[in-house]
Amino acid sequence: MAAMVFIRKTIENVETYMALTEADVEEEYRRAGKLHKYEPAKELDKRFARIIKKYPPPQGLFIPNLDRYLSSLDDDDDE
Repeated sequence: MAAMVFIRKTIENVETYMALTEADVEEEYRRAGKLHKYEPAKELDKRFARIIKKYPPPQGLFIPNLDRYLSSLDDDDDE
């Protein structure tokens, strides 16, 4: 069940992101006061990392490079 929730939330997040324009994403960052941290090349990784933190995948669900995704959020926290 947890795996299905994780997968569903991941798909919903990707669909939402795909519907946004770059200007929409920049506006999200601007409203949050983090426009200086916006990196288009890393945006999808960061969104996936937020899903991993909010809806942790169950043990046994293999996610390659899991630490890489989570470190993308840690990099923002360091600044």
